[in-house]
Amino acid sequence: MFSLGWEEGGAAWGCRRRLWDGEEEMIGECCQLLDNFVLQTDVVDMWHWLHDVVRGYTVRGAYCLLTRLEHRIGDVRGDLVWHWLHDVVRGYTVRGAYCLLTRLEHRIGDVRGDLVWHSHVPLKVSILAWRLLWDRLPTKNNLLRRGILQQTNIQCAMGCGVEETVPHVFFHCSFFGTLWQHMRQWLGVSRADPYTTQDHFLQFTNVIGSSRTRTSFMKLLWLLGVWVIWNERNHRLFNNGQNSMLDLVKKVKCNSLWWLKANNVSFVLGSQRWWSDPLLCLGIDWPMFLFFVFWQLVFCGTLLSTSCAKGGSVADGYIIHFLFFKKKTV
Repeated sequence: MFSLGWEEGGAAWGCRRRLWDGEEEMIGECCQLLDNFVLQTDVVDMWHWLHDVVRGYTVRGAYCLLTRLEHRIGDVRGDLVWHWLHDVVRGYTVRGAYCLLTRLEHRIGDVRGDLVWHSHVPLKVSILAWRLLWDRLPTKNNLLRRGILQQTNIQCAMGCGVEETVPHVFFHCSFFGTLWQHMRQWLGVSRADPYTTQDHFLQFTNVIGSSRTRTSFMKLLWLLGVWVIWNERNHRLFNNGQNSMLDLVKKVKCNSLWWLKANNVSFVLGSQRWWSDPLLCLGIDWPMFLFFVFWQLVFCGTLLSTSCAKGGSVADGYIIHFLFFKKKTV
């Protein structure tokens, strides 16, 4: 590597394949870390004990160094004792450290790991969401950091004059950000949008409850909202086209229905009311569902009584009952 050129931009840093997202930044960081290193082909690398360059490292020298440091610190601060803050009573244990690390890993993995993968969502949509949560999408501010765009060309595609970052495009843009409000209005809930991507994901997926069915459906809608926003951003940027907010909301409703039907999801009351009340169609909103069933029973009982009073047969009443309570599985 020394003969090819160790300096920044030298042939030693050439790659045999095209770099992935983020790898160019990693190479730049590596160059900065190795900037102060001097390679000498005729010198063998070896460790030097700086506290005793003549005799090198010895156990006695290390002990003397530690005791001197302890005495020096004790002069100023007295006796210093380490405290394991995660378990002050029992102190540090290997078991406690393991439990702490596994809890942290689970907490971080909840958002960026398994939760972005959904069995009812196309794989490309989940990959887009994973890149979004790790800030690996080619937004204009990310392209600026990689040296692809200039400082004068990093504004939002909507022309609002704000730098195009992930939080701005997906959650705080004056146009794209309102899609989440329309989606919550469609579901009959109201919340404020958090600033960070992970907080938005966690809040939106638990906005109607934390049960498995509700979280799964809200996760599908969040992934779909991200997909619709990113496609509309690219459509405006590269095709010079534009869709209204009503068109984007319609895409969310249509695609969510298609994805659920493609996976043979059972609609308790059919899919006719999907445009006005999706939770009722899926049987998630149980209070409204019970009210709807009670209203159907009363209404069908009235029709049955009217039909029999007018001389209609009992079969007519059963036909009316069948029309109202037919369960559709798609």
